[in-house]
Amino acid sequence: MDKELLRSELTFKASRSSGPGGQHVNKTSTRIELYWSLETSQAFSEDQKVRLCESV
Repeated sequence: MDKELLRSELTFKASRSSGPGGQHVNKTSTRIELYWSLETSQAFSEDQKVRLCESV
């Protein structure tokens, strides 16, 4: 696994959180969403991808 390559494949998005938490939570971007795709990742070998899929 290539950690630096993996970090470069991650996409983060900040957005407003929903639900209870007071007025401040509804006015600021307090929720962070992380996106990443195992299928298109170059950070893992094909064998590692298969093992990761089997462990889920």
